[in-house]
Amino acid sequence: MNQIGYSRLKLKDGGLFVKKDIPGLYVDLSGIAKGYGVDQVALLLERLGLMDYMVEIGGEIRVKGKNKKGQPWQIAVEKPTAEKRMIEKVLAITDTGMATSGDYRNYFEVGGVRFSHTIDPRTGRPITHKLASITILSDTSMEADGLAPRLW
Repeated sequence: MNQIGYSRLKLKDGGLFVKKDIPGLYVDLSGIAKGYGVDQVALLLERLGLMDYMVEIGGEIRVKGKNKKGQPWQIAVEKPTAEKRMIEKVLAITDTGMATSGDYRNYFEVGGVRFSHTIDPRTGRPITHKLASITILSDTSMEADGLAPRLW
């Protein structure tokens, strides 16, 4: 734990450069990569004049305007079960970024103990509580993507 954390990074020259306190420290932006990609596609669509769209990459979503029926986008949130894919709830949303994070698909077992792929930043260990998933709605998909696993 003493070798990780954003507090080990210092922004310099107005945020143009980053200095590491620990030589082996690295920044892994994979936690927001899909959300960032979704937002970039959304910006491109808007520059092209499209104001009604849904962009989805690997479960990260951004919607704007209305669907082809003239209604808010209907986005299903999956029920967090490993056995069978089912819908938990359908959200009617527009002008929103969305991300869902859960441990019901990404986990491993050792000696009959299930370990989540989500790490508790307070302990550096996989989460152990019973919350199975969380869905975040935000202005951008990148922000939702970044917040979803951290709000466990």
